[in-house]
Amino acid sequence: MHIVFNRNIYTEKPYLIILIHFLIYILPALNLIVQFLTDWSRIQRGVDESCDIIYLSLPVQIFNLFFIYIIPLVINIIILGLGIRHVSSIQGVISGQIILHRRRRQRILLLKAIAFYSIWLILWSPDTLACQFVDVNSDPGVFTVLLSYIQIALDPFLIAIIDIRFLIKWRTLWKKIKRNRRIDAVAP
Repeated sequence: MHIVFNRNIYTEKPYLIILIHFLIYILPALNLIVQFLTDWSRIQRGVDESCDIIYLSLPVQIFNLFFIYIIPLVINIIILGLGIRHVSSIQGVISGQIILHRRRRQRILLLKAIAFYSIWLILWSPDTLACQFVDVNSDPGVFTVLLSYIQIALDPFLIAIIDIRFLIKWRTLWKKIKRNRRIDAVAP
C-alpha cells in the first residue's frame, strides 16, 4: 500500500495491523494445540532434558509444511514480484533520463532483494523443513538450528545493507552510546 498508493497503512488502518500481528502469533499456537488435543503430535522428552515435537502422521507433517513454509514463501514471492513490477513501471514518464535513473534503481533494488532472500532461504529453509522430519537433538537437527540462529543474527545487518536508513539510525545510536558511556577510574 505504501509503495503503490503512497499511503501509510500504519496510520490509516492500525486495527488491521494489530489484527494481522495477533493472527501471526495465535494461528500457529492454535495449530499446535489442535494437533496435541487430537493426538496428531506428541512431545518427546530427550535424555538431556530437551524435548522435541513428534508428528505422528504424514498428512499432519505435509499440512505443517504448507502452513509454516510454502504459504509464507509464496506470499513473500508474490509481494516482492508486485513491488518490483510497480517500481519498474515507467508508465507516464516521458524523460529518458528519469527512465534510465529508474532502471538503475530497479536493478539495485532487484539485486539487494535477490541477495537478501537467497541468504534468508539458504539459512532459514533447512530448519523449517527439517523440524517436521528430523529429531532436533540429532546432528542434522542441531546443524539446521544453528543455520537458523545464524540467519537471525545476520538479519539486522542484511536489513541495514538493504535500507540505508537503518544503518544511519544504528550509527546515530552507537554514537550516543559511546558519548554517554562512563569510564570509571580504577585506583591502583
